[in-house]
Amino acid sequence: MDKDGSNEVRITNNNDGDTLPFWSPIENKILITGYRNGNFEICEIKFQ
Repeated sequence: MDKDGSNEVRITNNNDGDTLPFWSPIENKILITGYRNGNFEICEIKFQ
């Protein structure tokens, strides 16, 4: 999303929930806690 809140884009699609996002601007990625296969896992989403 832009600084003003416009152009919001969904980057996950998990019906069980993705929480606790952490943005790492140096490495250009977001870490999330995702519920997958009955377990909570740390998931990494990288951007180019």
